[in-house]
Amino acid sequence: MMAYVNLLFVELSLAPTLILVSSLVQQRWGQRIGGLIVGLPLTSLPLLMLLSLAHGAQFSAAAADSSLEASVAQALLIWVYVAVARRAGLVASLAASAGAFGLAVAVLYVTPRWSPLLSLVVGVAAYIGALRYWPRAQIARRASSAPSAPPSPESGLRLSYRLAIRMAIAALFAALLTGVSGVLGSQLSGLVSAFPVLTFVMGGLTHREGGEIEVANFLYGVTRGSFAVVTSLFTLAVTLPSGNLTKAFGLATLAAVATQVLISVSRGSRSTNPVIVEA
Repeated sequence: MMAYVNLLFVELSLAPTLILVSSLVQQRWGQRIGGLIVGLPLTSLPLLMLLSLAHGAQFSAAAADSSLEASVAQALLIWVYVAVARRAGLVASLAASAGAFGLAVAVLYVTPRWSPLLSLVVGVAAYIGALRYWPRAQIARRASSAPSAPPSPESGLRLSYRLAIRMAIAALFAALLTGVSGVLGSQLSGLVSAFPVLTFVMGGLTHREGGEIEVANFLYGVTRGSFAVVTSLFTLAVTLPSGNLTKAFGLATLAAVATQVLISVSRGSRSTNPVIVEA
């Protein structure tokens, strides 16, 4: 019981904190960098660590393996959201993407389990495919580069209000997923807890506040950052069965950092925007 209380406390405090940090990064460095931060395994690794402490390394290893399989569902959720947002509004985008994730998880649950290596290959391929066939939005011209007016005190209050709303929604989602995942068993817990809470909340609010182009840029950054999640989950799935939590989570963190470095240096000098097509 105490382990569950600790798990719930960390989840309730971690998700809003990450929402706050990523929102501030969005404001300072733009949607792509904000999305890149959200795409990192900032919630999955702490959750799996706490599951290890509460239920043991074997339970957490099985959950990590299931979460790794669910990376396909995560990639599908992101791609469907952007594709639907081109032609429909916020509610339709949220419903379609959540439905796509749920359908993919249901299929994964009833199919034979994959090996961690197969899950890694399929997950990486899913994110590469999402980036390769990224839905593009057509606009007449780029926004003006003229400097914007200095923010007013009222706009600062509105920003604080939006941040508070974002943090409250993230805490609610985290509490719901944490409560459900604790009673479903390792496989279904891994699949359900793979639901990208931060991506879903931040994506929806970015869409509402900034429109289709802003959320597409944000989710493009999330997709690029998600390769680090795949490699870190693979590392946990193959190292946690040994029972050495320090080694397993240390290697998973190193794998995530190394992957992120490789993604950053391989970005290339392409100057075109994969989200926007000029008319």
